[in-house]
Amino acid sequence: MEISASTRLLAVIGDPVTHSLSPVMHNAALRALGLDAVYVALPTPAEALPPVLAALAAVGGSGNVTVPTRKRRNDAWRAKRICAPAWARAIRSGPSAAS
Repeated sequence: MEISASTRLLAVIGDPVTHSLSPVMHNAALRALGLDAVYVALPTPAEALPPVLAALAAVGGSGNVTVPTRKRRNDAWRAKRICAPAWARAIRSGPSAAS
């Protein structure tokens, strides 16, 4: 997998997330689908969730916020509003044209 300036950033966001297997599973799926994207774990304390979501959305990224972090922050509506449309766009755009 080659990462470039056009690679989409997708993430599992929360605290804790370092144990998550989501990046392994999602990156395998992204490769299999030929999508130009990378999925990472972003350790994010609940109080930092709003600016992290805003920054991720500002650069066209997307992801999932862990349930414990959403409960602590009660920003589930914001995470859904920002992340779901960007993830859907990533899937709809299909395989990368870059080789």
